[in-house]
Amino acid sequence: MGAMSGGLAFVARLLRKTWLGGVLARIFRIFRPAPAAAAERKLERIRKLSSEAIARRDPVVSDSEKRIVINSHFAWNYGPVEYALGAALRERGHYVTMVACGGLPDYCQLQNSTQDRPPCDLCLSRVSSRLNAYSLPHVTMSAYLTPEDIDYSRHIAETTPTTALRSVMEGEVNVGNLAYINLFQYFKGPAYALTAEVEAVFRRCLASAILTTRASARIIADLEPDVFVTINGKFLHWAPFIQHCRTGGIPFVTWEDYQITPTTVVFAANEIAHEQRYLESWEMALSVPLSEDQQRQIREHFKLWSSGAVTPWAGFGEDATDKAEDVRRFLRLSPDRPVISLFPNIAWDSSSVGFETAFESVFDWMARTIEYAATRPDLDFVIRAHPAEGRLPPEWRSTVATCDAIRIFGPPVPENVRLVEANDPVSSYTLAALSNVVMTYTSTVGLEMPLRGIRPWVAAGPYYAGKGLTVDIESPEHMYRLLDANAFPPPLTPEEVERAERLAYLIRFRGTFEFPFLTGSDQLDLKKWSDLGPGGNSVLDDLCDRVVNARPMIDLRPSVSS
Repeated sequence: MGAMSGGLAFVARLLRKTWLGGVLARIFRIFRPAPAAAAERKLERIRKLSSEAIARRDPVVSDSEKRIVINSHFAWNYGPVEYALGAALRERGHYVTMVACGGLPDYCQLQNSTQDRPPCDLCLSRVSSRLNAYSLPHVTMSAYLTPEDIDYSRHIAETTPTTALRSVMEGEVNVGNLAYINLFQYFKGPAYALTAEVEAVFRRCLASAILTTRASARIIADLEPDVFVTINGKFLHWAPFIQHCRTGGIPFVTWEDYQITPTTVVFAANEIAHEQRYLESWEMALSVPLSEDQQRQIREHFKLWSSGAVTPWAGFGEDATDKAEDVRRFLRLSPDRPVISLFPNIAWDSSSVGFETAFESVFDWMARTIEYAATRPDLDFVIRAHPAEGRLPPEWRSTVATCDAIRIFGPPVPENVRLVEANDPVSSYTLAALSNVVMTYTSTVGLEMPLRGIRPWVAAGPYYAGKGLTVDIESPEHMYRLLDANAFPPPLTPEEVERAERLAYLIRFRGTFEFPFLTGSDQLDLKKWSDLGPGGNSVLDDLCDRVVNARPMIDLRPSVSS
């Protein structure tokens, strides 16, 4: 993601000798590209370990061999998760094939409005060198496409009427919607207006979505996987694989890096990992009370989270006040009027795209709320932009900040609506505590509030909705009716708060794990090749078994012996 901001580096230096400093130092490393020479030395060591191990023994044979296909689109910091998993599965006798991109016109997942796509030959060379180092056979998506496919994709992208772009289908895959979703990542925010530039990118994304859909269908038909594995599974370079798996009844596994620590990941079977639905697991978790130690653990975690000690993208900056009277004064809130607070996400992030239920997007939700606010001068409304908007490295910041987007593209902002900028000195938690209604889209605030006894209104479909802890908005009209009735929710009961703790513990501790040997710097810290084999690491043993059988991916933890 590029270099970390100078402010975070300064804090890390101040706290270097503390536990919190260690966390920040790890965060610093994940955002700082590893020096090329050091990365190549580690890769050469992997190559040597792999070739020596394979030369010393006969091929591993398993009576229960399965065909596993792993999508390793391009090389990146977390690529070693895919390489290690592929190698570990091969060490257990399974037939593994990796899939690389190979170069697809006309849109690349590695490009956005602030950075160009890398040359395809260099990108393929980089990922191929890593797959070869781990002795992993691989194919490319580009090899499954013909010039006629490229001509067809461009013809559809160029000739489809603008109003129909979002509904273009390629077989059973809505490639138009996949292309639209990718606009969020390209422009680092919603496509507020379909300008000539936005439309041009939309059409490029559509062409690539068609090609990815065709190539993925052919790869699955050719390789006939028993299980398919991919990062993300949501955007246009990965989602078609998942669509084909669902249509064909093929078990699949998705995974994602999870920024609690630089080596934390989340996996899911037959679900999108970063959506963290855990539908079956939630029912089990609900029936098992947490121990006192587990309750303390989740409380301490979110205390550190809210202070920025776990992640630099927490709810307020160091200069933010936590005094209610200061927040009221800063925001000019009347003590005589109820307060309705909105906590939107970073609009382009995977965790906020594709969860739409009541509204078309997070921006549509805010715009409709502002329009309603103009009819209710007896209420104060506050829209608190996500603090990370001002803390992300420049190349990952939204091209149009939330409050600016509202001013430029939204309806007129009435006097009773306050816009809080990302860097404004307002604690999100203090604002929430003095609000009569806390509304979220898919933000982590929606999980934190029930832990504090507050029942949030939820305007989308995140993992914490539908768990008996939230007011789930069904439509704009439903939200208007609730506000018309001043249906301010009472505090959660102690039993409901304890229920929220179980959900939080499932999400943050049972659903995530530290990936073995991962350093966050594009390579594994592997001492011997046998560590990837059976009995080498208990987490890999467990993970491989669950991947092969597409079983739930919670409670992946090292055994005492490892």
